[in-house]
Amino acid sequence: MTFCPKYITICQRTPGSHLNSGELFNLDFSKETENFKIDGKLLNYNNIRGFSCSAFCQIEGDGGFIFGGYDGNECLNQIIKIEEIEPHNANLLSPLPFGLKNATALPSLDKQKIWIIGGIDPLECHAVAFQKINSKGIGFIIGGFDGIGLRSEILIINLNNGNILEEISNVKLLKPKENCGATCFCIDGEKEFLAVFGGWDGYNVINDIELFEILQEPPWLRREESSKKFENLDICGRNRPAVICL
Repeated sequence: MTFCPKYITICQRTPGSHLNSGELFNLDFSKETENFKIDGKLLNYNNIRGFSCSAFCQIEGDGGFIFGGYDGNECLNQIIKIEEIEPHNANLLSPLPFGLKNATALPSLDKQKIWIIGGIDPLECHAVAFQKINSKGIGFIIGGFDGIGLRSEILIINLNNGNILEEISNVKLLKPKENCGATCFCIDGEKEFLAVFGGWDGYNVINDIELFEILQEPPWLRREESSKKFENLDICGRNRPAVICL
């Protein structure tokens, strides 16, 4: 669980373009502040190509990493590191051996490696095996496209065995969507929250933030009323944004 509720949403596609910019938000709604959007122009984005559909993950104490993506013409092989300490500079690392989009990235349990799983490159698909998940927790599957239409449901999954426990029937997304970014965090060391950013509603990119409190028993999620504070934020709509906690 991440204990720092400061989030960057990076790049991704808006109408007509792929962005190489990022926005920094402070989701610590426990404090009396109206300045939830800290920065709309992150520094040091020279030579980074605009993209969507990247893989991303974070390693506490080290920073956030973004792998590959798609710029509208080709799959990218760039690797970007976002520094954990302010001013959160972004730097290009040595590239991937091939362009890759729509993959998933996660750190190993010892935080010494990052696994890049699946995805599409310009020539062939790559699947990368990863070690067994050793977790006592639960995960959430949020929205998505089922081959016919977009979904607003949230499913809960047992991370130990991969079984879908149930659909969370009393809590749904405000609108059906796919390609949203999501992450979990903890503000005070006790309550845990799920934040959902952006996405695609079938017609337009979405520029909202939905916030839920995570419960340890059914109904598992409860919409956080404090998320209304974010409704009037000037947020850039983003399709499949990379979400990194700093």
